[in-house]
Amino acid sequence: MPFIPALGVIKVEIQFTKSGQQCENVFYVDSTTMQASDALEDIADLVDAWVHSDYLPILPNEVTFVGTKCTDMTTSTSPAFFKAATGAITGTGGAGMPNNVTIAVHKTSAGRGRSASGRVYPIGVPTQHQSGVNNIAQVAATEFCVAFRALRDDVNASTLGGMFLTLVSFFTANAPRATGVMFHIVDFVCRDLVLDSQRRRLPGRGN
Repeated sequence: MPFIPALGVIKVEIQFTKSGQQCENVFYVDSTTMQASDALEDIADLVDAWVHSDYLPILPNEVTFVGTKCTDMTTSTSPAFFKAATGAITGTGGAGMPNNVTIAVHKTSAGRGRSASGRVYPIGVPTQHQSGVNNIAQVAATEFCVAFRALRDDVNASTLGGMFLTLVSFFTANAPRATGVMFHIVDFVCRDLVLDSQRRRLPGRGN
């Protein structure tokens, strides 16, 4: 797929392993008041702090935080920055379910249509939060939403100023856009409690 620029946008890849399998969550930050390339290291530091304070405590013990890669999406040759994980790097939420098991947390914006919404899949669900055969407990779903809202708030309130956690639409009508279109994230919500699957996270896949 050809590179599609997103002017002033930072791609944030939060990298983990779970039982040895490489996994990641990807977010985007819209830098509206400064060059994205000037904010890469600061955003990586912010995300590192968030992972430790809000995310690792609710992830399974088998999850290991590897680091954060921030890439300026303005051009195909814009810089990137990688920050290796610091401090304690493993989840502390208890023993986990199989690698592929997760839930869908929806990213919402003020826009309309598929381009203005998205999903993020947490890196694993602790076994203690399974409710019945196919569901996650409401308390655990709420914990994931609260954690992602904290990331939104940390980015939006950053001392850098003019930073917004955002969705980026790279396609429209099944065709690539000339440049990505941003929709700032308003909230994270779980629309149901049904467990989901990310098969590329199974051992031996996706590496």
